[in-house]
Amino acid sequence: MHAAERDPAAIRHARRNLPAPGRVHRADVLAGLPAKLRSRIDVLAAVPPYVPEGEAHLIPRDLRAHEPAAALLAGPDGLAAARTLLAEAGGWLAPGGVLLLELHRDQAAAAAAIARAAGLTAGYRTGPDGQTATLRAAKPG
Repeated sequence: MHAAERDPAAIRHARRNLPAPGRVHRADVLAGLPAKLRSRIDVLAAVPPYVPEGEAHLIPRDLRAHEPAAALLAGPDGLAAARTLLAEAGGWLAPGGVLLLELHRDQAAAAAAIARAAGLTAGYRTGPDGQTATLRAAKPG
């Protein structure tokens, strides 16, 4: 198991939770992971920022007070981070490998289309909260 994060505070927490040396990486999306992992990852799980910038006011005040904007906001449609992750995933996933991605239910169809355009098979399921969805994107093989 490897973990990737760009925020130094989150990296410190991850290193406490995953103390194996060399398993927590400072990375922006997937750039920064060790090259030896290319085409070898069976499962990628991510909760990237997915709130559209114009909807920042909908984020609960306590969350906005404690999380950096970069951890919450992702461009005009909220899919900027997901686009990058989906574009990069194919090069990191092993044949048959899967990317699981949390996002808002209203973004799921667009994210699935982005995944398919990147050569991945894709489907999604709305979460039990009725607000989130999990995108499942797989590399053929």
